[in-house]
Amino acid sequence: IDVTSEGQTHTLTNTLPATSSAFVRNTNPRGHSGGPVGSTGNSGPDDLSGYAYVSSTSQITLGRQLGTHKMVGEVWRYTGDLGGLDEFVVRDRLQVTLTGAGPSTTSVSGVVDRNKCICFITGKTCTQNSQNNMAEMGAIAYLDVNGDLVVERGSGSSTLVVYVTVVEFTGSNWTVGYSRTTFG
Repeated sequence: IDVTSEGQTHTLTNTLPATSSAFVRNTNPRGHSGGPVGSTGNSGPDDLSGYAYVSSTSQITLGRQLGTHKMVGEVWRYTGDLGGLDEFVVRDRLQVTLTGAGPSTTSVSGVVDRNKCICFITGKTCTQNSQNNMAEMGAIAYLDVNGDLVVERGSGSSTLVVYVTVVEFTGSNWTVGYSRTTFG
């Protein structure tokens, strides 16, 4: 999808059963090449920014920092029975703003077992425009021992907004290897 603005929507081909039964995974601007449509030069973090999330049962919302970019991703949906063996439930969709290094902690709604949750980063927007500062786009997201979302990056002074969807894999067919990495 060519994304040109903040808050642009895209209508899905198939209607979702519920917003709690679907999420966007693996979004990235421009697929493998990065940068604005038609650009052949090097890009900074602001040029590579973009996000996507399920906003209703029939559409996703996409946005970006600058220019027109092609965004690539996929929508995962659960269509089985309530309590089914392969069920997952979207517990929350959050936006976390970082203005420096270090963690930011946000409450998450509805988590039953944090060890069955995965925090999917569905996009990032960054105000940094120097291609020499690509590290400012780096961020991790995880649930702490209290079940709160923690988003952090190792360095940076620009504003970085991280879009996270917290998914709990409730069905017994799922095995989630929950772990996290800390910045050193």
